Amino acid sequence: MDTKHNTLSSLAFPFHQSALDALEDYKRNSVDYVQFAIDLSGEIITVMETGPCTTEQLSTKVPSDCARYHIFRFKHTHEGDFLESDVFIYSMPGYSVSIKERMMYSSCKNSVVDVIEKTYQIMLEKKLEVEGGSELTEKFLQEELHPVKSLNKQLFAKPKMPSRGNRRITKAPV
Repeated sequence: MDTKHNTLSSLAFPFHQSALDALEDYKRNSVDYVQFAIDLSGEIITVMETGPCTTEQLSTKVPSDCARYHIFRFKHTHEGDFLESDVFIYSMPGYSVSIKERMMYSSCKNSVVDVIEKTYQIMLEKKLEVEGGSELTEKFLQEELHPVKSLNKQLFAKPKMPSRGNRRITKAPV
């Protein structure tokens, strides 16, 4: 086969007005959680759920039978400071989802993130991809946002020269 075809790197479906309103509410701190879905027949991004959400409730919000996009305001403390971090979560359960749905969600992910960050100026501190809600624990989110830095940095150790036995003297010493 001699021809090359360009593949589609990302899709950009329009947002339903209710989804845009939910993003506006999230930006104003009216809600801590928004869940988006793609309406495959209408090719539009809709809002599925919005409202207050704690870290403990987050795992129950992720459906186990379909893909979704989530924005979550993770309220936590780190090194004595109280922080509110905006986290984007792309949830895709195993292979129980149709191939079309898997392709649509993975292709639209970047354009959804662009709308959130560029249009609404919501700076996402972390973008995660999970298979199920059970992964989304407080410890997991803390480790993703604030990875432990090793203070004992391993320096490169130069390997020893290979030994070939005793040194041979080819010239007589003077």
